[in-house]
Amino acid sequence: MKIYSPHQTELWLTCPIKRRLVKAGYRVTLAGKRDLAALLGIGWAAGLAEYYSGKTERYQKAIAAMEERRKELHVPDYLRAQADAIPKRLEAGLKSYADPLPESWRIVAIETSHPEEGNIRPDLLVHTGSELVPVDHKIKINDQSSREGQLGYQDILRYRDSWQMYHQARLCKRLTGQLPTAYYISRTVLEPRLTTTLLSFPVDEENHQRWELSAERVWLQMEKEDEGLEEPWQAATHHDQFGPCEFYDMCYTYKYHDHLAAERYFIPEGDG
Repeated sequence: MKIYSPHQTELWLTCPIKRRLVKAGYRVTLAGKRDLAALLGIGWAAGLAEYYSGKTERYQKAIAAMEERRKELHVPDYLRAQADAIPKRLEAGLKSYADPLPESWRIVAIETSHPEEGNIRPDLLVHTGSELVPVDHKIKINDQSSREGQLGYQDILRYRDSWQMYHQARLCKRLTGQLPTAYYISRTVLEPRLTTTLLSFPVDEENHQRWELSAERVWLQMEKEDEGLEEPWQAATHHDQFGPCEFYDMCYTYKYHDHLAAERYFIPEGDG
């Protein structure tokens, strides 16, 4: 059975057809709010990889990573100001970033890909002195509840018992033979003032075992689709917190006709 990364798996769980389009090379060229959030996250991850490597060019790396993706997108006029503000926000955030990890923790790996686990790539693998644990970076521009001295409760709930959490815990167990007791999120909110909080989510062994049973069934289905043995199905819903799925028009407006969809999507060569 083939193992897939959390990114690939979560994409499939969101919509198997969406994953097939992405895997085939289809991409949105007209940016939306979802894409701007992704640009910020890409830059932040690249900048912090440099930070934890002890290098000084973290801002330059962050901008380069963000611009590499942005050049593939057409940003509409109504989003241009938000897109143009991303480099300044990254610069301010990286200059003011304070490491939330305890000084006694030792960094073992930084954005290292693990082919044996579907090329999963935690932002950090850290040894606490007693165990190996995963740490992921998350960033938000602002958080209404943080202005009231509280963390964004609903936003944080989506990290608890997430696929990413359990798969990274599985990786730690593969590497050390020991399931970590916690998964960590380093969560940064940029405005109105920069705050970074280290969040801890407990990893329960019984819950992890149940997740593995589900994961094996999901990965088996994904593998069947990749080998052409079965066809993907449509998702039950087509909207999220950012609005319609970025491939909604491909499916329902253009009905998979590439010559019509070319005005909004990058069409891979050889498809039609």
